Amino acid sequence: MIARIFLISLFLAASCTHSLTGGDVAVKLHPTPYEDSDYFDILKQDTRSTEVYDNFETKFHIHATYLSPQFRRAFDKRLTGLMKEAPFSLGEASSRTGFFISVFAPEDKKVDLNNQNLWTISMKSKSKKYFPTVVRSLSDKERWKAFFSHVNKWSKEFIIMFDAPSITPQSPDLLAKDQLELLLSNADASVTMTW
Repeated sequence: MIARIFLISLFLAASCTHSLTGGDVAVKLHPTPYEDSDYFDILKQDTRSTEVYDNFETKFHIHATYLSPQFRRAFDKRLTGLMKEAPFSLGEASSRTGFFISVFAPEDKKVDLNNQNLWTISMKSKSKKYFPTVVRSLSDKERWKAFFSHVNKWSKEFIIMFDAPSITPQSPDLLAKDQLELLLSNADASVTMTW
């Protein structure tokens, strides 16, 4: 009984806010990516994930979000809703094909997508093969966790850009449904993700 009263009072204290100055204060908690259903539906549609194991040994986990025109619009809308201004954006992905990647591996040194001796990255679109023009390691996990539900303290995040026009593969406006294939390969395994 005491534990139940303690939990209820803890819940009430956590959900209440008050002003130490005596003035009116308005507080609004922002939804997580999961709770923002409009955003989460697009995030889920444009994200591919896989976990690679060999004999019960984890090799790596990869989550890749295609920064499609539709996703960038949803991202900008969420960014404006959370921050009220846009201190950062995915603007560099506006005309090129880009991906937000989260990678986890048990050994940190195997996670560096910038290291071309460890990783090969390519993309195929309209039967043409592209190699990245930008592979940028990202910091500030707290910023990215508000937008990508798969970011955690063990993952490393990257933006990968290709010199190919950004498209919406499932768009009804396209006469032929273009597919994008992202290939990430290291000494342990190759992963191909398709949009």
